[in-house]
Amino acid sequence: MSPASNDLAETKIDFGTVDPELAIPLYHQIYMRISEKIRDGALPTGSKVPSEHDLAKALNVSRITVKRALNDLADAGLVSRRRGRGTIVIANTDLNFHESLSDYVENVARLRKNTNAQILSRKKVLASQRVSEKLKITNNAPVEKITHSLSLEDSVLSYVETYIPHGLTDNFSDEDLKTEPILTLLLQSNIVIKRAEQKLLAVNATAKIAKIMRVEEGAALLKIHCVMFDENERPVEDIYAWYHTERYEYQMTLSF
Repeated sequence: MSPASNDLAETKIDFGTVDPELAIPLYHQIYMRISEKIRDGALPTGSKVPSEHDLAKALNVSRITVKRALNDLADAGLVSRRRGRGTIVIANTDLNFHESLSDYVENVARLRKNTNAQILSRKKVLASQRVSEKLKITNNAPVEKITHSLSLEDSVLSYVETYIPHGLTDNFSDEDLKTEPILTLLLQSNIVIKRAEQKLLAVNATAKIAKIMRVEEGAALLKIHCVMFDENERPVEDIYAWYHTERYEYQMTLSF
């Protein structure tokens, strides 16, 4: 999947202003302005960020300051920088969860559509005590373990390990898993997802995760643990996912 080309220099995006009197460094103010435009869709996936020269002129700052901001955006996985191509947006591939499970399903499908999936492994394993407790099966019962990563340009956006009770994925081909989220395939198999239990954790990248996500060992990541339940309260997915901290948004409404 190749993101559509879109030269945003012609759209005259207003990045606002930066204030040298603020305690926040100028480069980080620029980082926040651009990241806001990425998140609200003004800078869609595959679009080109204005050049260092144009941004420096528009914001009345040095090119060194702009370069620092763009490099930080690249380190955060929001853009990709390549000589001869400029700075390309690879974000708008965040996983957003705004209370509704249907919203979550739609966002998972959008994330897969906008990224490149690589199935790293697919195998039958014996459920560990942790997995068996989450799936409510006996310890050492057979389950299918599927691991995959999602990437765009040169950035790995996420790494996911999914455990599924034996038999539920027998009709899923490897190509199915590459092109569609497991959640979508389950729904297509008439397995109705009714609820999910989700936990968010701030973690440091282990050597294994760091290698897969191409970050430094010990780098700050967001780990998401989610268990999906069908209409009979049967757990059908036990999911462990690692994301860059900038790539996940959770929103809820509290009423009194």
